[in-house]
Amino acid sequence: MALLCHIIWLAAFGHLVTGNFFNNDPKPNCNEGNLDVQVFSGKHHGLLKLDNNPMKYLVDHLNESLDLESDMPFRAMRAVDRGHYTTWRPYANCITNIGYGAHMLSPFQQAMTLDDLAEELKEGKKVLDIGSGNGYFTALLAWCVGKTGKVIGIEHIPQLVQRATHNVVSGNPEFVKDGRIKFILGDGRKGYAEEAPYDIIHVGGSIEDIPEGLMDQLKPGGVMWFCIGNAKEMLINNRRTESQLAVVKAHKRNATDWDEEFLGRLWRLAALASVEEQKYHFHPNGFYDEWEAFEAQAM
Repeated sequence: MALLCHIIWLAAFGHLVTGNFFNNDPKPNCNEGNLDVQVFSGKHHGLLKLDNNPMKYLVDHLNESLDLESDMPFRAMRAVDRGHYTTWRPYANCITNIGYGAHMLSPFQQAMTLDDLAEELKEGKKVLDIGSGNGYFTALLAWCVGKTGKVIGIEHIPQLVQRATHNVVSGNPEFVKDGRIKFILGDGRKGYAEEAPYDIIHVGGSIEDIPEGLMDQLKPGGVMWFCIGNAKEMLINNRRTESQLAVVKAHKRNATDWDEEFLGRLWRLAALASVEEQKYHFHPNGFYDEWEAFEAQAM
């Protein structure tokens, strides 16, 4: 009898250690076979790695995995803890659903984007972040431009604008006190002319072409980071298309001309869409589902 109880106890303990105790059920927007995803799902290196500073471990893991030209992304991520910006597996290296048809890119993708912009993200720069979502990447940009810089995050979902503001106040209140970060409710495809011109414009969604008038809000000598490709197809298929997007950094030479630098390929980035398009394509019934509405209210 004692042996049987011992066997049952071992089986139960093994079940907990594999991650089910922590509610780490696979999600469709996570690649559970990827080592990076497993780091914080209790499936890699045991549970002892989950110490009092999981963000540090995540950044250290990214530092070991990525060959970036700049260490700025890692320094920014150490200063801006993802745990203040999302409640669902904040330290897993995967795309995270933040509700309302919007997604937060993985730490891997965010680090790569910051590295792409490392030469331009200097103290005192002004940045427009289109599609600011829950505010995490906007906060990373705000850390990069320092106390004398400014970042405008524009988002067309009211609940996400409220959540982003709450998240920054909770996680990095100094950004608000410095006046270096501000969230605006509006159509990011039109930019935000009130604060133009910008040194950098980051477009946080795939596009088929640069929205009309957006390049006019960029300073000569400034840069725009965006992904261009089959945006409509990716929207209709809810990001599940197998096509790739081209990652591009446009360098504005003067008032009318710019050069485009191809940086590589990116899989799966939601299209830069209107509110109605997001409602229709991500929510076939035309309504936000109850879980997402509850999540927004709870935060």
